[in-house]
This record gives sequence, C-alpha cells and structure tokens, in this order.
Amino acid sequence: MHNVREDIERLREKMRRVEMRTALDPGSARGKGGEAISSGPAPFSRDTPPWESRSDESGFERSIGLSGGIQGASPFRAERNAIENCLSGSIVETPFGMHFEAETFYPRDTSHGQFAVNELNQSSADLLAALNPGDGESPAGDWIFLDTETTGLAGGTGTFAFLIGLGRITDAGFLVQQFFLREPSEERSVLYRIAEELERGSAVITYNGKAYDLPLLETRYRLARSAVPFASMPHVDLLHACRRLWKLRYESCKLTHLEERVLGHERAGDVPGFLIPSLYANYLRLGDAGSLVPVFQHNALDILSLACLTHVVGGVFRDPASMATRHGAECVGLGRWLKQAGHPEDALPLLRRAAQTNIPEELLARTLWDIFEIERKAGRNEAARDAVEQLIGFPNALHGRALKALSILYERSFKDIPRSLQYARRLERLQPGEESGRRLERLVRRGSKAPRGRIFED
Repeated sequence: MHNVREDIERLREKMRRVEMRTALDPGSARGKGGEAISSGPAPFSRDTPPWESRSDESGFERSIGLSGGIQGASPFRAERNAIENCLSGSIVETPFGMHFEAETFYPRDTSHGQFAVNELNQSSADLLAALNPGDGESPAGDWIFLDTETTGLAGGTGTFAFLIGLGRITDAGFLVQQFFLREPSEERSVLYRIAEELERGSAVITYNGKAYDLPLLETRYRLARSAVPFASMPHVDLLHACRRLWKLRYESCKLTHLEERVLGHERAGDVPGFLIPSLYANYLRLGDAGSLVPVFQHNALDILSLACLTHVVGGVFRDPASMATRHGAECVGLGRWLKQAGHPEDALPLLRRAAQTNIPEELLARTLWDIFEIERKAGRNEAARDAVEQLIGFPNALHGRALKALSILYERSFKDIPRSLQYARRLERLQPGEESGRRLERLVRRGSKAPRGRIFED
C-alpha cells in the first residue's frame, strides 16, 4: 500500500530546503530581468490568514496540514521571536505532532479584586447543580473552566481556536493551562491534549460557551475525525445565570465588565478582544510572538474571573435567602428566576425586598406585578390587592392591566360590585375598547340589581 505519510515527509523536507536556500541567497531565484520568481501566491500576503479563503473542508485541511503537512515553525521564522522565547512554557509532543503549552498559577493567597482565590476551594459540591438544575454533585477540584481565543467570529471551517485555556481549582490555588498553535497544522496535537485533560474533569464551565466555544471546538474535533471529548460532560454556561442576576442592574454582562463591577478587579493594559484575531494573523505572517504575550494574559484572566464568578453566582443561586447582594435589581433578577423555576415562595421575599429599594419605576411596576401574581395564585387575595393597588399609584406601562386585575378581584373575591365598577370605569377611560366596554356594561347591570342599588362614581 502506498505510504502517503512518507510522501508528505519528503515534500516537507523539500519545502524546508527550498525555503532555507531562498532565505540564505535571495538572488538565487531571479528571472531574466532580475525580478524574483514566485512559485505561487505569497503565503501571507493578505490581511486575513490564508486558510480563511478556503471554503471547502478538504482545501482547508490541506492549507493547515491536517493530512500530515508541515509541523512547527519554519526555520527562518523560528529565528525571529518564537513563543518559547517570550513565555515560560514548553514544547509538547503528542502522537499528532508538537505544540506549545504554558501555565499560570495563582496561589491561594492571591487576591483578584475583592475576591480571594482561596475561596474557590470552599465551593460546594452541589454549587453547579444550583446553576444548572439536573446536574449531579461534583467536587470543585473536578471542574474545568474553559475559554478560547480564535481566528475570528465568523464560524465555519475557516475559524479555529489558536489558544485554548483550561482552569482548575487545586489545593494550592488556581492553575491555568494554555495550549497554543504555533502553526495551524498543530491543531490536532492540541486537540489531543485537550481531550486528555477533559478526561480528568467532571464538568465544563464556560462563559457564552454554549453559543460559541463548545460548538466551535466540536466542529474542530469532527473535522479532525476525532471523538468530541465533552459530548457527555455536564456543561454550565455562566453567562445565562449572570444575565438573570445582573442584566437589570448593569448595562453589560460582558465578562470583563462583571469582573470590574462584581469582583472589583480592573485590568491594566488589557488587549481588546476584537484585536486578538489580527494579532495571531500577524504572528503567522511575521513569526514574531511578542505581541501574543498580552493575549495569553487576557485568556488567563478570563478564566480566573470565570472561576471567581462561578463561586459568587453559584452561591447566590444555591442559597438565595442568605445572599449578600443588596441592590434591588439583583433581587428582582434572582426572584424572577426562582419564580420561573417553579419556586414562587422563595422568590417572594426577594421581590418584596426589591420593591422597598430605590429601583426605576418601570422595574418597580414589573416587580409589583410579579408579587401580585404569586399572591393571587396562592389565594392570598388581600396581599395581591395591596401589591396591585401600589402599582396604580404612579405612571407605568402596566397601569391598565392593574386596573383590570383590581376590578376582577373586587368582583369575584371580595364581592364588592361598586368598587369593582369604579376600577372598570377608570380602565374604560384609560383604554377604551370593546373588552373594557363589555365589562363596564355587565357591572352596571349587576350593580343595578344589588339590594341597595347604588353605583358609586370615583
């Protein structure tokens, strides 16, 4: 049988010799007029990496060497500023080639803003189940925090993760392992190591990983014709819990924004996320890894903040009654989540606490309506009435709904037709229509048949 790998190795050696000869003697390849002869398009002549121009899977695999192409940096590029010269780490060899790995360790006594890293070791085994009901208990040391840096946000076979970070809680602190592709052809080697590390974990925790990181990695594993190592692992996407808790309070739920507002850590000189794909593309063109050092730092901080927020948010969802949050908007967010999750009695104290704080009127109106619905379904009609009567005390979008609810309550629960008619008339003036008109006519007829026959005007 023809050995394709031997052919590829011979081709690789030939390319290296040609590359070295051209680098050492630039005048050796000249045309009749003295111009340089090109054997094809310049490999890094455009702003976007060359592999992004291939739309078909086979072309993409050829462009990054998934069938056994060039592995490692080319000789003349390695002389410039290799990643191992810029960061403390090592070149790791696997059955699928080589790649670079780095580690960042945060000891237990490290402070991340207002958060102490040693608090991570105190995370309860049932904390993830509180964030993702249905998941079983697992010790904090078995959780894997994952974040990727990619070549773009477009998706498809032209997008891949060139840096994958994994975080883990240890007895001594918090460890971040980072797996880096010096060349796109090293992807299989990195994917192999990621699969090895995930085998040691019991759950994966990400930030927006459900929509981006894990689907992207799943695509890469399938293109590499490998099993997806996290396919059967519980996955907690912390973004959704953070949105429930803080979207009503903060203008953004980006990880770096919550890192500042919740953890109290402000980054200095952090690389903007939108620049990261370009920095990697420039590295591939020029071979200078110096500009990627901030990318590694950015990735490590993202993972550390993810772990700290998991402890904070998980604790709140695990035991809402003892949460340390004081802001009304946070109470509303958590109360609504509990209400939607089928725990209205746990939600009620949080919603009442929020209604007593200085929150915006529209948010207050929605909170009072949630209180009304919980009390009404529980059969506590007086408490339901009190909540909805507060709601009509100031202008808001739920004014009409509140008037209708009061009219119904007084008619059906309190048997007070005159009072019900008052609210029905106010509703007709506020929102005239067929439905409110019919209700008003019916109540007038009922009121005229009452023993005392008196219809009150408000």
